[in-house]
Amino acid sequence: MDLVFAVISDTHIKSLNSREHEKLKDALIFINSRETNIDALVVAGDITNMGTKRAYKDFKSILDTYINKTVEKILVMGNHDYLGLTNIKGAQKRFYENTGEKIHSHKIIKGYHFISISTEGRRISGVFGDSLKKWLSEQLKLAHESDPKKPIFLTVHQSIKGTVYGSSNWGNRDLYKIIEGYPQVIIFSGHSHHPVNDERAIHQQDFTSVSVGSTSYVQLEGEKLLEGIPSLAEEFSQGLMVNVENNQVRFSILDFSTKCMSKDKWIIEEPSERSKFKYTEKRKENRRKPYFSSTSEIEIRNIGCNWIDIKFTQARHEDFVHSYIIKVIDVEKEVLVKETRVFSDYYLATRNLYVEFRQKQLRPNRKYMIIVKAIESFGNESEDFLSLLFVTRDIPIKKILQRSKPIWVNSASELNY
Repeated sequence: MDLVFAVISDTHIKSLNSREHEKLKDALIFINSRETNIDALVVAGDITNMGTKRAYKDFKSILDTYINKTVEKILVMGNHDYLGLTNIKGAQKRFYENTGEKIHSHKIIKGYHFISISTEGRRISGVFGDSLKKWLSEQLKLAHESDPKKPIFLTVHQSIKGTVYGSSNWGNRDLYKIIEGYPQVIIFSGHSHHPVNDERAIHQQDFTSVSVGSTSYVQLEGEKLLEGIPSLAEEFSQGLMVNVENNQVRFSILDFSTKCMSKDKWIIEEPSERSKFKYTEKRKENRRKPYFSSTSEIEIRNIGCNWIDIKFTQARHEDFVHSYIIKVIDVEKEVLVKETRVFSDYYLATRNLYVEFRQKQLRPNRKYMIIVKAIESFGNESEDFLSLLFVTRDIPIKKILQRSKPIWVNSASELNY
């Protein structure tokens, strides 16, 4: 093997001996258990939660204890690393004095180029000044000219907008034009805390982008019921192991909570050849739709005057079910009155068999139909669905239990709502 390195992000070390300390230790111990001689450790920003001296000291102490001194360290600043000081230059100086790493760097490790750039301020979307962009352009040119076939590994905290899962809300547009001329660039980013086991964590178009998750906690995209930080978010901790041989790049997902590794999850045979990119947006066309099994059921557990509690069996998919569309139809008026999206718990290693959900903002003494459809991560919906009729009440009733089997249709278009 030419090169082996690990990538983590968003460790969010706090000034006190917090859970993040233990999670970073666990991550590094697991990395060592999978590869005893890694060449580099990459940390893609938000090393600390507030940029305090104590947090940096603890981070450095943990690295020195659990990572061999011969391992090259590549560290960048994230927006959280600026929060402890109002002075931007002061925060950057503190980073350097406590980590020993420059905020921007270009290193060659076993013949492969590693370029890292830090956001230059606390703005959530990232700050990248003209001089930094000029420097990045120069470094990419140097790396390309040394060997146009070899992958170039670029690390930045914020993802490039319009690339990986989470970049639409958390990404930055400033760097795309600089990078697009170099298909062999592989960008590692953190920031979103989105799960790496989602296939959208890798994206190829003009170059390759890879999201590396977080060791601290998981966060999910907006516009759904559990927007922001979901239940059991702190049970989550992920990263990547990267193996490179003859320019071929293999990515394995590391789940530090369960001590599992999904070996060779993604493989890039020739990073410099755009015509051979396979992790493009066209993948959606080949994804199978999720489905409910013949034993799936939906239950209404409780009914109030203007709300219901439902529980339904999770749907199935070759990868995983990402979320569900829940529709409520006013039967008498034949109109859609509510449509809600709710996540599955796909971000957890151990998933529940059922989803429980409270639908609010209904009207008393009305006859409704509830319909549940499953969605996989690229947005493909199930053709079958779970459905149940119910009537809200004028006065609260403690408990009403109903069950329904899934309904199958030949095409999703047969469902008019």
